[in-house]
Amino acid sequence: MNGVCAIGLELISRLRDDADLLYPYVGLHPKRKGARTKYLGKVDVRNLDESYFTCCLKEADFCLYEATSYSKSLKRKIRVVVQHEYDSNKEMMRHKIFSSTELTLDGVQIYRYYKGRYQTESLYRDAKQF
Repeated sequence: MNGVCAIGLELISRLRDDADLLYPYVGLHPKRKGARTKYLGKVDVRNLDESYFTCCLKEADFCLYEATSYSKSLKRKIRVVVQHEYDSNKEMMRHKIFSSTELTLDGVQIYRYYKGRYQTESLYRDAKQF
């Protein structure tokens, strides 16, 4: 990821389902000794904080939530899109986490770019078999 960003490109990818993401602290810092507070806590992707994550797309079988978070493994702020998939009883079955190094991209755009990339790779994979 650092190499891609170093040449001036942005990366859109899918993160692991157990990715270690943190809520960044956005309030005023009190005047006291010690380091400033950087993060509020860990992101639980199954139970998202509605005050931080916003719903950017709601369909019958899934919903997309977007926010800017800090990734511990990547050591940088990233734009995160969490997809919750629902069954026929409106209960969450699974989730997927997409990310982008471009912090200004819309969550729906990140989802569509990744989906288009995956469909293109599947097409090439199937074409190689014949």
